[in-house]
Amino acid sequence: MPMEVRVRDVKRWAGRRITVPLEGDWPAALQELSEWPLVGRASGQVVLDNGGDFLAVALSGEAVVGAECGRCLQPVKLDVPFALRQEYREDEPGFEDEWLAYRQDVVELDDLVTQAVLLALPEVPLCRPDCRGLCPTCGRDLNDGPCGCAPPQDERWSALAGWHAIEAKKPQGD
Repeated sequence: MPMEVRVRDVKRWAGRRITVPLEGDWPAALQELSEWPLVGRASGQVVLDNGGDFLAVALSGEAVVGAECGRCLQPVKLDVPFALRQEYREDEPGFEDEWLAYRQDVVELDDLVTQAVLLALPEVPLCRPDCRGLCPTCGRDLNDGPCGCAPPQDERWSALAGWHAIEAKKPQGD
């Protein structure tokens, strides 16, 4: 069933504001486009403002996604707050218009919710901000402690590796 909100009451009077809960199953498009599965059902709120010749629809909420930490690969559940505002009118928008149309006193929210959540998802999910990740040599989770491997050498500095020995051999007076 699509997410939608009826706007009959709010569109009658300019300046009127109504807040309604955002509840239900996540839109199918969001489930398909999201890199990680959404956990649970949608929850949040939708604020409808009558601006005279348009309706402003502001939605906000929090999505819970099951992801994998981008550093240590441990499973993690992320709370992702989302918010988005869109203008709606009864007329069909033209090519350059930045508003959307609603029909029969109903604003369909599936696309708006999908956009809001996708924009709020992190590029790289982390189990915690200070996650140390995996050792590039042995693959041990460095959050559990050091692994004992030698730190990787940066080959760009290899030309300077013997520099300190050369400097030590120079006479002190020069």
